[in-house]
Amino acid sequence: MLELQGLRFAQGGRELVHNLNIRLPTGETCVVLGSNGVGKSTLLMTIAGLHAPDEGSILLGGEELSLMSPKQRARCLAWCGDLPADNFGLTVHDRLELAAGDCDEQRLLEAAGRFELLGLLNRDMAGLSAGERQRCELAAMLLRDVPIWLLDEPCAHLDLRHQKDALSMIREQKVHGRLVIVVLHDLLQAACVADRVLLLDGKGGWQFGEAAQLMQQEVLESLYQAKLSPCGEMVSGAKLLIPDFS
Repeated sequence: MLELQGLRFAQGGRELVHNLNIRLPTGETCVVLGSNGVGKSTLLMTIAGLHAPDEGSILLGGEELSLMSPKQRARCLAWCGDLPADNFGLTVHDRLELAAGDCDEQRLLEAAGRFELLGLLNRDMAGLSAGERQRCELAAMLLRDVPIWLLDEPCAHLDLRHQKDALSMIREQKVHGRLVIVVLHDLLQAACVADRVLLLDGKGGWQFGEAAQLMQQEVLESLYQAKLSPCGEMVSGAKLLIPDFS
């Protein structure tokens, strides 16, 4: 159980999140939704320990994450954010080895195969396209056997086939009892994976609840200040909504 207690953070003199109090159980996926600049990525970085909150606590199993050493935190959390710097001379295999830790070569190769990287293992990261690098980072996540995954726009730069692979990977984590917190902009993708959603308005306000309750047309139109059109419903009850570009 991950608990965010009284969490508050601001940027550029603007309060983004105020008094965030939520509990996130293991074995579920929470999708963070909201417009650009409302604090979605900052929230993930705050949980990961890369950004200090102005107020509040983050507890994992009752233990304050800020009191953990970097090594202890790394055993609890894995974070996949913006594409990494590519000027360190690492090959794809080197990058996956860093993520793999003590796991064997076979598991590394299985993760690479999952995202069609076997033919790229000896390639320098700097020579990859943005989509190939993103696939490398997703394969690296598969090698991180930790209770919490933090994913910031995991489908960015990916073609449709690999977007599907990324979403399938997220859904599979239920079996492993893993908590996945993921930032997404695509509402169809969100509906496909979300058990719960956290909506941020960028003015300190937030809503948190089951996806079926909050992924409703009127709620999300208010959040995004944009008109949406319904196109179906998931088994979970979450609505399938697409932008109305008319």
